[in-house]
Amino acid sequence: MHRHIRSARVRFGVLPAILAVALASLAPTISHAQAKWLTYTNVRFAFAVDYPADLFPSYVESDNSDGATFNAAGEGVEFRAFGFWNNDHQRPGALLKDRTEGKTLSYSVVKRDYFVASGQQEGRNGAAIFYDRCNLAGERVICVNLVYPAADKKKWDAIVQRLTRSLRAVGGGRQRAGLSRAGLSRAMASK
Repeated sequence: MHRHIRSARVRFGVLPAILAVALASLAPTISHAQAKWLTYTNVRFAFAVDYPADLFPSYVESDNSDGATFNAAGEGVEFRAFGFWNNDHQRPGALLKDRTEGKTLSYSVVKRDYFVASGQQEGRNGAAIFYDRCNLAGERVICVNLVYPAADKKKWDAIVQRLTRSLRAVGGGRQRAGLSRAGLSRAMASK
């Protein structure tokens, strides 16, 4: 009976240690997923996306205001948020095909108003994972693109999920140069 009690003590002493090691290995993912997140808002294409401020401490707005490139704190990490006009009125499947031409996909989803694609590519520092999400928002397409080292996949999984799911339209966006559809219709009707 004494031997049975002793082995139970050993088992109960080892279990918390194993659990502590397992939780410690998840710490980088948990800490970044729960870190301070900020919101980037693009006025031209009227969209917003949330991002972890500690991993992307700054960003540079593009010259034509179609989006931003975020400066990563880590090596081999790229993050861009941008919009463009859907001039050809393409559906998500066609947009996916155009955006991923020449890339090998390991995952893709196409829905009525968005697509998601991920796969591997050669990055600056070796093998990298890319993750694209584009949402249709009226005549606009709003996107996020991330590239990160394949070796850091576990760290980035929760971050990518939260970041890409936060991509959203926040209004109508600025009108294109020239007349709006309503303005064009009025102009044509008056002739």
